[in-house]
Amino acid sequence: MSFASLYYLIFLLIAVSLYYSVFRKHQQKFLCIISVFFLFHFPVCNLTILAVSLLVNYFLSQIIFQKTHLLFIGIIFNLLVLFLFKNSAETVAEQYSWTNHILFLYLPENANSILFTVGISFYSLQNISYLIDIYRKEISAEKNFLSYTFSIIFFPKYMQGPIEKPHSLINQFHSNKNFNADEILSALVRIAWGFAKKLIVADRLTAAVHLVAITDETYGFTTLLTLYLYSLSMYFDFSGYMDIALGSAKLFGFQLSENFNNPFAARSITEFWRRWHITLMNFLNKYIYFPISYFFRKQKTFGFSIAIFITFICSALWHGLSLTYFVWGCLHASFIVIELIIKKITNYIPKKSGTNYKSNIKHLFSIILTFHLFCFANIFFKSSSLEIAFNTVNSLFDFLNFFPNNILMDSVALLSGGGDVDKFFNFFSYLVLTFFFLCSEKMILNNSKYWFKLIGLIILILLFGALNHHTNFIYIVY
Repeated sequence: MSFASLYYLIFLLIAVSLYYSVFRKHQQKFLCIISVFFLFHFPVCNLTILAVSLLVNYFLSQIIFQKTHLLFIGIIFNLLVLFLFKNSAETVAEQYSWTNHILFLYLPENANSILFTVGISFYSLQNISYLIDIYRKEISAEKNFLSYTFSIIFFPKYMQGPIEKPHSLINQFHSNKNFNADEILSALVRIAWGFAKKLIVADRLTAAVHLVAITDETYGFTTLLTLYLYSLSMYFDFSGYMDIALGSAKLFGFQLSENFNNPFAARSITEFWRRWHITLMNFLNKYIYFPISYFFRKQKTFGFSIAIFITFICSALWHGLSLTYFVWGCLHASFIVIELIIKKITNYIPKKSGTNYKSNIKHLFSIILTFHLFCFANIFFKSSSLEIAFNTVNSLFDFLNFFPNNILMDSVALLSGGGDVDKFFNFFSYLVLTFFFLCSEKMILNNSKYWFKLIGLIILILLFGALNHHTNFIYIVY
């Protein structure tokens, strides 16, 4: 079931109405039922794998206490499930172009023959963190199988996260939630904001990116614009999903972890990864980076560098087994290691006091540089093969053939879908809306004027949203 559909909104409206009325005294059981109903929109094989994973991890959690070999079995089991069945999801994604009608849901024709394992990347990591935390005595194992199951299958976070610690949801699960009008309105604004990001910005930018087939003969300026649009569309798509997920959970009285914090304001790649896909990086830091960096602590900078590379290689493997993801991970690791070395060197240089103007210029330059490094790494994240990625790099750095003779007709016209005035106007209108959305996120999500924001966002969606031909969320395949 696509979040960005009228079908989902109808499902949500009915579920919330029943949750606070008919099933007010049995909210926990009702949430489990509607989460299972949500999962039944996926192929049977997906549900079978999930059921086996739930049973195995619940059983291990009850007996794993200080038993290292059981922890090892649990981690290996979840990694095998992840890597064996995740490839099937990638196969489906390559063979089928996911689209959803505004009202109806369509599944690929070959879904019954291929194990389309939606959400496996996210609940596998949740189960690993759950078992490790029990082993370390940080939490106690949940005895109630229904509570544990809910923490994994809770529908707002099931498909694309956030990667929530099971115990965080289990603690919230045990108490009944009362209807709170302000909280409901706040949640609706968050959902509308996510829809606006997806339908107005992400889908429009994605459509523009798909119009350009980059080769080594493509003008570098066209390639650069395409990378800008792709990187922005990825953010608005993924963060839009998160807004809908967090808003949906809040409708039922649950708080999920934030996954984004204005990442394009980051002044370094290190800071960027504190703001982008926060729950994934929290997992990687806690269970991979910190243990490895502690092991190599005597090697100082070299040891930290090893830990950084291993962490980002694991992140790359989590996204997929392609060499392009491996290069993407190594690039981000290299950027952070270089930043670490530069920081150590500059610590020995006496600092001079500068004016606010100079400081602001430095910060702005750092933000722009960070964004461009992110865009460059996305060449490999976006490309289906290294050959395509290197063709894109060649196009980008072909300075003799960087600018076309007519920027408007040879570059912008490709991205806007044609050279006529109407398409140019629409294209630049969506760029203006993109900039507006980037600048107004904190204002939209602060706790005030809920009705005004909700009505305004609905009007924007109806006027500018890609209602009839929107795509599914990018991270559905991860």
